[in-house]
Amino acid sequence: SWNVNTVRMGLNEHCWLGINGVNSAYGGQNYIDAIASYVTNFTNNGFAVILESHYGGPGTNLAQGQQPMPNSDHSPTFWTGVANRFKSNSMVLFDLLNEPYPENNAQNTNSAWACWRDGGSACQGSSYTVVGFQSLLNTVRSTGATNIVLIGGINYANSLWQWLSYKPTDSTGNLVASWHVYTTNPCITTSCWDQTVKVVRS
Repeated sequence: SWNVNTVRMGLNEHCWLGINGVNSAYGGQNYIDAIASYVTNFTNNGFAVILESHYGGPGTNLAQGQQPMPNSDHSPTFWTGVANRFKSNSMVLFDLLNEPYPENNAQNTNSAWACWRDGGSACQGSSYTVVGFQSLLNTVRSTGATNIVLIGGINYANSLWQWLSYKPTDSTGNLVASWHVYTTNPCITTSCWDQTVKVVRS
């Protein structure tokens, strides 16, 4: 009756991996099984499910907040596990990071977009080693998963100005842009949408 066909579920990479002091009752296999149960229930009832990395972080500190970009310490391992677990279910979509904001939340700079795609040395000033979305997408595809993958633009997924120019290469063609808009975002006018969202959509 709500005319809803998709559910978006935020995941914690440390809970999934069972690392950095996560209580085993809520982490590791118990966490994976709980998420899988939700996904099965939704997809069996005709809902598509978007699984997105919401909380994560490098090193040994517990993930309790959002990070600007994926990290090389845990994000590839996390997405390898998620992709392997759900690659047989085409109704599951993978959103590689909730609302990226590289380069101190830059709205539209070449260096921010380069960091977004390439990670590593392209991310000047980052306090940890960033894994770019091209590498993370390759990680997902290396499992054999052909699920649709979503990647948000920079500036908390609000800026799509150069999404097509820096779009990662996908062997399956199942790659789409994720776009978020709030009243406080820079791109909130129809003029901006026509110059960005409409272009990417076409």
